[in-house]
Amino acid sequence: MYFRLGYFVDRLFLPEKNSKLEFDYGGSQNIVVNLEPISPEISERNPQIKGSSCDAKGSYNPSDKIKKFFDSLQENKFPGDENISELIQKNEENALPLGILKEYEELYQKVENIPLSYFPEPFQSYVRQVRTELYNYIMKTIDVFRWRYSKYGKHNPLLNGAMAWSYDGTSWKIVPQNIQMNFSGFAEPPIPQDASQEVSKIVKEGFTEPLGHELYREARFLSSNNPRSSVVVAIAAIEVGIKECIGALVPNSQWLVSNIASPPIVRILTEYLPQLPAKNKIKGEVLPPPRQIIDILKKGVSIRNNITHKGGPAPKHHTIEEIFSAVKDTLWLLDFYSGHQWALKHISREVREKLTK
Repeated sequence: MYFRLGYFVDRLFLPEKNSKLEFDYGGSQNIVVNLEPISPEISERNPQIKGSSCDAKGSYNPSDKIKKFFDSLQENKFPGDENISELIQKNEENALPLGILKEYEELYQKVENIPLSYFPEPFQSYVRQVRTELYNYIMKTIDVFRWRYSKYGKHNPLLNGAMAWSYDGTSWKIVPQNIQMNFSGFAEPPIPQDASQEVSKIVKEGFTEPLGHELYREARFLSSNNPRSSVVVAIAAIEVGIKECIGALVPNSQWLVSNIASPPIVRILTEYLPQLPAKNKIKGEVLPPPRQIIDILKKGVSIRNNITHKGGPAPKHHTIEEIFSAVKDTLWLLDFYSGHQWALKHISREVREKLTK
């Protein structure tokens, strides 16, 4: 049987004479990657999508057990004893909330539209394996193509991916997709009445937003599309924040600190920070970040080094969030020691309680 994975490639424009490029990689799966301009019909329907389209196709020989799952899909039957209506009534772990399932009950009358997380694990695992292999061929092709012909763009330019399968390579059906939905709720704290006076006072005193915070904001912006780069920038943010704090508290060290390429974060925070002549203190002391924060920053540095020195993969989403939280709390703590009393309120409650108890 055959599988095909396709994406739009944002802002990768091909000359008109290159109507279609084919990259034949062969191998046991006979992988072929096609790169071509987006058709006028698609451009007309989706004017916001500009660039090329790219797909990877290969032939596979799944086990009889896995093939039976696809036989069921061919007949619009769910693999197992349940029918679609019974399946929709379930609220299984890692699946869509029950209310959303009921809302889209008509949509899920096609088995291929049911989220992949509902399917048996062997089927999920096989789909992920094939998808990963095809995705890697697409990314390697795009990366090398852009490098070879000096075409720059986003770190990950792929948009709107979809995978299909076929028994004959001609008639295609959609493979059930992973659906990820992130729900977050928060309330913005009210801005005090004297905000304008306070901000004006800070500006008049000659302060600007520290570069560490600028880099942290940039890391946040990168996290959804470029998770690897976001970790690198987040660790750079805390390194810069440390330099800024030391430079503010020990002016004579400004030149030396500014010319240190990558300060040893953990050692400075645990050994050197408590010795600084901080302008604000916590119960009369200059305390390092709690051990939990130190451990996360140590892990973040290790991940950053693996990315920058070995081209390592991006960590999982929850690990990136841990690193971001540790960096943010540490930056606010450094601001507090640098003389900004109000910065203490921006440290997360959990970390603030550990510092002040």
